[in-house]
Amino acid sequence: EIPKRDWSSDVCSSDLLCEERDTDKKITEYLQSMRSSGNHLLSMIEDLLDLAKSETNDLQIQPHRVNLAQFLSEISRISGQDCAKKNLRFYTDFAANIPAVVVSDPSRLRQILLNLLRNACKYTSAGHVLLKVSVLEQANGKATLRFEVQDTGVGIPQDKIAKVFEAFFQIETSYALSEGGVGLGLAIVRELVRRLDGKINVSSVPKKGSDRKST
Repeated sequence: EIPKRDWSSDVCSSDLLCEERDTDKKITEYLQSMRSSGNHLLSMIEDLLDLAKSETNDLQIQPHRVNLAQFLSEISRISGQDCAKKNLRFYTDFAANIPAVVVSDPSRLRQILLNLLRNACKYTSAGHVLLKVSVLEQANGKATLRFEVQDTGVGIPQDKIAKVFEAFFQIETSYALSEGGVGLGLAIVRELVRRLDGKINVSSVPKKGSDRKST
C-alpha cells in the first residue's frame, strides 16, 4: 500500500519558506541601504570637519615612514571594489623605480588618493579608472613622485576646470545627482596636497574623461 502524503502541507511549507527568503532579502537590502546612507553621511560630516579645519589652519600633518607597495596595494583594493560596483575596470601603472619606503602622512595621502579615485569613479559610467605612479626626480635619498588618476568619464567643460577644486562645486550631470555628495572632496584634496608641499592640477576633454595629477 502506498503511504498517504499530504501535499498541501508541503506547498504551505514551501510558500512560507519562500516568504521567509523574500523577507530576509528585503531586510538585507534595507540594512545595506542604511549602511550605505550612514557611511555617506559620515563621509560628508568628515569632509565638513576637514574643510572647517583647513580654514582655521588646524589640519594636522603627521609624517611617518610608509611602505609604498603595501600602501598602494591597499588603495588599489579599495578602488577596485568601488569600480566593480559600477562594472568599471580599474587599472594600475606603477613605475619600477618607485622607492620602497617614503616619508609622508599616510592617512592624508590615503585621503587624497581615495577622494581622487572616487571622484573619477563617480563621473564614469563606462570604461575604466587608472591610478598611475611615477618618479619625477630621485637624488640624495629624496624622491618626487607623481600620482595620476585618469578616467573615461563625462569629462569637464573647459570653462568649469578652474572651479573643480572649489568647495561645493559639482559638475551638473545625472551621474553627480545619482551618486550624491556635496562637492567637498576635491576642495579638501587641494588643501591636503598644499599641506604636503605638493601641487595638483586637472586636464579634461568633455565626454572623453579627465586626468588628475598630483606631485
